[in-house]
Amino acid sequence: MNAIIYKEKIISDVIDEMLSLAEDDENMGVSADDVLECKEILFDYIDALAALNEPRDDEIIAEVKAAVQALGELNESTGGLLIEAAEREAICEIIQEAAAECGFSDELSDVAEEIFEW
Repeated sequence: MNAIIYKEKIISDVIDEMLSLAEDDENMGVSADDVLECKEILFDYIDALAALNEPRDDEIIAEVKAAVQALGELNESTGGLLIEAAEREAICEIIQEAAAECGFSDELSDVAEEIFEW
């Protein structure tokens, strides 16, 4: 698994947009620190998958659940303003693609979407 590619995708598809929105509207309830915490959660997820040696489905799902739970808690702390529909879609796509590349054997019927409790 090429973690660098996923981290670049996280920055370009999720973080850059979040940062521009946070900078555009100071009263939105989302700070740059919130966005950077989101980035760290996603980077940690990618690093955790990359560190798995011969990953099994249950290990991959555990990492997905941990990332999704942390993202959900972060989003809740911003009153649900940090991760909106477009960001959620991009995040779920990244989570699923990384899980598939890591060897997740299921059909990936929206793994992250099923776990995320928005």
